[in-house]
Amino acid sequence: MDSAQTFSSGLEIGGAFLNLIQTLAVAQRPASHGDLSAMAAGVEARIFQASSDLTSGTLVTVCNKTITVVDGLADPIVTITGEGSAWTDRHILGVYRPMGGAGELAGGASDYLFDAGALSIWCGYTGLGAYDVSNNPPSAGNPPSRAMGTSWACEIVSNLWLYVDPSDGFLKLYNNTGSTIRCPFLWFFAAAKANKR
Repeated sequence: MDSAQTFSSGLEIGGAFLNLIQTLAVAQRPASHGDLSAMAAGVEARIFQASSDLTSGTLVTVCNKTITVVDGLADPIVTITGEGSAWTDRHILGVYRPMGGAGELAGGASDYLFDAGALSIWCGYTGLGAYDVSNNPPSAGNPPSRAMGTSWACEIVSNLWLYVDPSDGFLKLYNNTGSTIRCPFLWFFAAAKANKR
């Protein structure tokens, strides 16, 4: 993305810049009526491209909870990493595409074919995270299992799951399709917490 302005230590932040940020910011607010009217405002987008194939019975981390924040107590003020909101209790809308192989990744020899595959659109809810059938966090060979009131996972396509790992709060992708998925690609939007769990 292009920077609207470059700042240095001690520089005043002008009202014009702050107004521009408000104008350009993506906004999502809950509707005034309905089941989600008490949901928090906001949405964040993520794009994920696996760098290798995902074999059946395995998982990969899509996103941790680390974010960049401003340390206002430092002199000069700097950005540092911090822990962001958990991925739990979120509605997620996204698109998924399996690739033809690593060559189709941006910068690869066949990246001109990036748009050659079909997209799948999916929507899900992360709840409080997912567990396997033995009530343990999912692991290789032990896929997430949805259960009323205790385990939530978003099924992207048949037996491909996006879920929150309750042991670390990370968003993970689990392939239980029975086949290898070539370098899966996800682009999704996660709403702010629904305030349901």
